[in-house]
Parts: sequence; C-alpha cells; structure tokens
Amino acid sequence: MQYEDDIRLNEFGNPDIEYYMAKARQLRALAVAELIQQVAGWISHGLRKIHVAPLSSAIRH
Repeated sequence: MQYEDDIRLNEFGNPDIEYYMAKARQLRALAVAELIQQVAGWISHGLRKIHVAPLSSAIRH
C-alpha cells in the first residue's frame, strides 16, 4: 500500500475526504475492470476447451 507524503486538505484544514473517496472509486473501478477482463479470458479459454470435450464421445457410445 502506498502512503501519501502530503495529505490533501480541504478548506477547513481537514483531510479532503471527497477527493480521496473519488480516488478510491476510480481505483476500485479499475480493479473491477481488470477482474472482469481476467474472468472473461478464463471463460473464453474454457469454452475453447469445451469444444473438444469428451462428452461428445460419451454420447456416441
């Protein structure tokens, strides 16, 4: 985890919660997008394997 050297403050001198919440939402969106891409890759890779599945030979017998 990275720590900020200088904390962004709001007009009252408190940590700018709105800024950090927006930053967290952006990072979460990036993480979810990466997760979806990875899962889609796993599914498409699995579907390619299913095309030559042993089920087709089991049906013939």
